[in-house]
Amino acid sequence: MEIEEKQESNELDYLTLKEIQSQMGLIKKYVSTEERRFLQRVLRKFNANRKKMNRTILFLLTKIYIKPEHALFTQLGIDIGKLLNVSEDEKIQIDKMIQNEIVIQMIKEEKSDTVEQEIYVLLLLLVSLIDFALVQNALLIAQLLYQIVVEQNRRTLDDLAAKVFFYFARVHQLLDKDIEIREKLFSNLRTATIRHDEACQAVLINTLLHNYLRYNLYQQADKLVSKTQFPENSENAQFARYYYYLGRIKAIELDYSESLQYLTQAIRKAPQTGAKGFRLKATKFLCVVQLLMGEIPEKDLFFQKELQHELSPYLEITSASRVGNLSSYLKVIEKYNLIFQNDGTYSLIMRLKHNVIKTGLKKICVSYSRISFADIASKLHLDSENDAEFICAKAIKDGVIDAVIDHENGFLKSNQKINIYTTFIPQKVFDQRIKFCLEIHNNAIKSLQFPDELIRQSEKTTEDQLERAKELAEKANESEEKGFDEGPDEPDHDDI
Repeated sequence: MEIEEKQESNELDYLTLKEIQSQMGLIKKYVSTEERRFLQRVLRKFNANRKKMNRTILFLLTKIYIKPEHALFTQLGIDIGKLLNVSEDEKIQIDKMIQNEIVIQMIKEEKSDTVEQEIYVLLLLLVSLIDFALVQNALLIAQLLYQIVVEQNRRTLDDLAAKVFFYFARVHQLLDKDIEIREKLFSNLRTATIRHDEACQAVLINTLLHNYLRYNLYQQADKLVSKTQFPENSENAQFARYYYYLGRIKAIELDYSESLQYLTQAIRKAPQTGAKGFRLKATKFLCVVQLLMGEIPEKDLFFQKELQHELSPYLEITSASRVGNLSSYLKVIEKYNLIFQNDGTYSLIMRLKHNVIKTGLKKICVSYSRISFADIASKLHLDSENDAEFICAKAIKDGVIDAVIDHENGFLKSNQKINIYTTFIPQKVFDQRIKFCLEIHNNAIKSLQFPDELIRQSEKTTEDQLERAKELAEKANESEEKGFDEGPDEPDHDDI
């Protein structure tokens, strides 16, 4: 059984090597023709390749595609076996595979002659070291990749450089050294802006925003947003992250309506399959912001298959807010205190106290035409009648309830309810929905893509048309995974 399993494993390794060999051909084609679609096909396969990587494949890839005079060996003097922490059994398997005819032929034919190919192989090595929990070793590769990308001034490197910057920041974050690289990231952002490198701009803006929010530097993050313009042609994955960060910033700044809009867009633009960690974090903030706006989130939000267990604390806080029960709300906070702090939602949830009281007060006004402050204090679990009177006065001033206070007799008298359809509220809601639909329509038009004139001319033959149709179908099938690597906001090994 063990021998059969090893044979199957070797066959899978050979298939993976052949697949990467074909992708290297596309990278070479991209460099010679400068047609970005070839590189995009390779990058869409990056996550799939990452899952197939093992120490044997990585060792062989560096043997095949990285030249002996490369800085990886000459400057750093790295032994790939030690870097990957290869075991004795794996060494034996590697020796057997190197002697195989397929691998010998690849070593002879496939020596990398472009920087892009080398960077792609080193990127696979870097992400695999992160997955193997060899973060300190990953730091060496990340610094080498960063040095290569910064020194080179080639437009064909833009998309690969964006990935390099992302994982460079990711490795430093895992080692709690991300403050040290903030200045470097700003320098790279300035260079990318001057060169109109939109791929790097999007990644670097998101990386800097995450860097600030990780240390609760919301003012600096807001200044960065105001001083930069996010590229319009960025990938959905980068837009999703950007909207998520904007939603968090606006929530802290008490602009809940904009925050809700950004968080909703972030969830819509994120992949619906995979990216569990990102969707979970965005959903948690969305739930809290909705409660702060006085809205109750839909039940379906809490009963999503993948997220149901993690969202249970937020379901309980929603139930307490909906009923307006202050004592229940305080118990939930005490019970899930650590969870809320780890999620970064604790400060926002603490603001909900006033909303819970207002909700309870609304229910009291609906139920009673007249009620004493002593009874209000009892029902809302307040300390005294004076507190109840003060809260009622504030609620009336803010327009939360329509009532009158009788100070002499110490009671609250509710006014007769007005028909909501005689007010401007339905008109405002209808206007919001129209704006939302128009925004979706405009984004859909912007997302339409047409082949360039040169591509249309080159697709005159039937074979070219079939190949182009196959590429478009493949792109559509994999669009949800495109560019969404494991990010700073997701738990490890979730998607990207």
